[in-house]
Amino acid sequence: MTYRDNNKGIILGVGNIGNSLTTSIEFVLYMEGLKHNSSSINQLCDKGFKIVFNQECFTINKPISNNIKFV
Repeated sequence: MTYRDNNKGIILGVGNIGNSLTTSIEFVLYMEGLKHNSSSINQLCDKGFKIVFNQECFTINKPISNNIKFV
């Protein structure tokens, strides 16, 4: 994977994150050397999720039902 500054990272794994099968985000990449979580807002929106930001946090809402998946 190539980062914005043209550095490259190696994908070490692919999986799902979440609390259970009903609250998970699929196809999450595990990157070598990445020190912070790097969720792609654009990729989540492309999958139909609604992302809502405020001063303290953000929520990821399910497509169609608009139920909150993650805070």
